[in-house]
Amino acid sequence: MDRDIAAALARLSALAYEDIDTVRTALPSTEVVLLDIDDTQAYLVTWPSDIAAVAFRGTQVTVNWSWADIKTNILQGRTPWPGGAGKEVHSGYHEAVMDALPEIRKFVTACRRRGLCVYLTGHSLGGALATLASSLVEASATYSFGSPRVGNKAFAQALSSKHVYRIVYGRDIAPSYPHPLLGYCHGGERWQLGSDGTLVQGSEWRDWFHFPVAKGVLDHRVANYADSLAHPRHDRR
Repeated sequence: MDRDIAAALARLSALAYEDIDTVRTALPSTEVVLLDIDDTQAYLVTWPSDIAAVAFRGTQVTVNWSWADIKTNILQGRTPWPGGAGKEVHSGYHEAVMDALPEIRKFVTACRRRGLCVYLTGHSLGGALATLASSLVEASATYSFGSPRVGNKAFAQALSSKHVYRIVYGRDIAPSYPHPLLGYCHGGERWQLGSDGTLVQGSEWRDWFHFPVAKGVLDHRVANYADSLAHPRHDRR
């Protein structure tokens, strides 16, 4: 976990909801490409230094809030995931990632050949897609913000070597779905983010509960992640 990288990627995940002109204005020194395939959108961003990123867009319902469609999709079944060993993932997320995977692989491969560090990121549904992609491409690390669960225990265990960092703000409701009783399990390292910018590893139990619901919905907003990580605080274990 690198807090500076997390802060930059949280900002990028917020920008992923915007149109490409807005993103280019906000990041004037970067090369920005919008990948738009069927219902999957992601920004492919290259900084003039040695960093690049794939930022998946969450489902747009209202500005900075992408919860409604995730809730609609949680009852979909699971689909076998490449690599076997009993790995299964959410069918809707599987389809969305596979649609964009060839272009994402091409981008990541080209960046790695140039010696760039490549990060995968996204908020909400975007975080779910970044998590899935992390198991199929050779990224340096993956940072998700308010991501729901995406697969079963076998899939989650396969992420142990992938440098996946899962950040949850306050009582964000999204990470509590789909419920573990439906066979879903979170993978990667969980980091709890406070409104004052504190970032603490652990607290997996929080993802089992989502009360009060109203606060959980409000805490899901991507602006919470970007603003809180901008605080000058240090990571703690």
